[in-house]
Order: sequence, then C-alpha cells, then structure tokens
Amino acid sequence: RNEAESRIEQNRMGNLEIQVRDRNGQPVDGALVSVRQKSHQFLFGTAINGYSGLLDPNGNSVALTYQSEIKRLFNTVVIENNLKWPDFLSNRQLGVDAANWAFNQGLFLRGHNAIWPSRQYMPAAIWAQYDSLASSDIGAARDYLRSAINARIQDVATTFATQAFEWDVVNEPFANN
Repeated sequence: RNEAESRIEQNRMGNLEIQVRDRNGQPVDGALVSVRQKSHQFLFGTAINGYSGLLDPNGNSVALTYQSEIKRLFNTVVIENNLKWPDFLSNRQLGVDAANWAFNQGLFLRGHNAIWPSRQYMPAAIWAQYDSLASSDIGAARDYLRSAINARIQDVATTFATQAFEWDVVNEPFANN
C-alpha cells in the first residue's frame, strides 16, 4: 500500500500556485479560492447491470439512484453480462439499450466480452452444431467454429462501433484452455 501511495504522489499529484489579482493587477491578500477538478485522464470504472430496468431513465427510485451513483462515481463502465454472447443472443436489444445508456451519459464504454472460450460461456447452439459436424468431419467443425467466432466479433464490433472504443475480445483465455 505504501508503494502505491508513493506512486500516486509522484505521478498524479503536483503543486498548484494561484495568484489572485484585482482589476488593476494588484495582488489580493487573503483571497478565498476554491478549486474543483472537472475532469481527469484516469478511468475510474465499474460493471453495470442492464437487467431489471436498472438503466431505465423512467425507472423506480432504486433504478434512478443506481444510475445517479454510476454517473457520480465513475467515468467508464463495462456492461456486466448483456454483451456476452449467450445473453446478447437471447436479448440483443437489452445489450444495445445498456450500451446506449452508457454512451448517452458520457461514460467511456469498454466492451466485455466478445468471446469467452468455454463451452460453459458460449452459446449452446454453437457447440451443438460444432459437435454435429465433428462427429463426421473435425475439419468442418473447426472451420464452422472459427467462422462463428469471427462473425460474433464482427457483429459486436460493428453494432457498438460508436459506443465502445475498447473490447475484451477474449475473456480468460488461460482459465478456459
């Protein structure tokens, strides 16, 4: 923790000197000055949830508080599950709406994720087709899987080209072999 604090002091803090002068250019002694940072270059982020109407601008008090706190505390977000392949296939509009909400709030959106290479986290229909092809032609199965993955990446990259400027293209590649 001490090393982190030291890096913050060294790399993100600096001295500021303000001179207050009157209309004639004369120094004003004892002037009260208040400074508030309006923006910064560091991204402070969180995962947001597009389910349960939490991003509905006409939502209930819980949703409105959720939205307000996101905007107050963060300048960047990832959408927790709505852009992941199976969820996006089952309700594409929910993912689009969540991305639009983030973009319309002026939040930096990082796409999460295009591919999660695991049977558990990819659409069952993709694996069913792969298995069907693999039973007679493993080369065709591999070509199919490669094509499906490329189509998925192209789909999200195109769909969110104006909202998401970064993507976690492959999520947890080592944990999922």
